[in-house]
Amino acid sequence: MAVVNTDIQGQVMLIQLNRPERMNALGLELRTEMFAAFTEFNDNPDLEVAVFTGTGRAFCAGDDMKEVLERGAPGIESHPLTNPYNDWQS
Repeated sequence: MAVVNTDIQGQVMLIQLNRPERMNALGLELRTEMFAAFTEFNDNPDLEVAVFTGTGRAFCAGDDMKEVLERGAPGIESHPLTNPYNDWQS
């Protein structure tokens, strides 16, 4: 099951976070798929608007702290997917 769903309707891309059991917390898999969606949006000149939604009762709970603790915090800040947003900010 994808943790990020996308749908294109005309010039609009819907990006839906899909981890309702974790309140759409930002784990590594979700960040990876979200970055792929951002890249797809950025690379498609026909798209003008991106709309973000989340499934379940929360849009996004923030970082998945359970996953951070399981993976171990040392070095996580240097992982290339920890802050992918710098690549597409404009």
